[in-house]
Amino acid sequence: MGDLDRSRWINLTGESGHAFDPHYTDQTDLWARGETLAWPFSESAVRRAGTDVLRLQPGEADDAGG
Repeated sequence: MGDLDRSRWINLTGESGHAFDPHYTDQTDLWARGETLAWPFSESAVRRAGTDVLRLQPGEADDAGG
């Protein structure tokens, strides 16, 4: 817990966790070999490790209140 940016993990059901998704088994081989992946935690570590950015912005509500 002293350096969360050095955390490691593996998820047997892959990145998506949804059966039939192309990424469902993308970590299975790593798991079978006992390997793990880096799990950056702090904002700066995530920015350094990331390759994409997803920005969500609220839209305007429609007349039906949704």
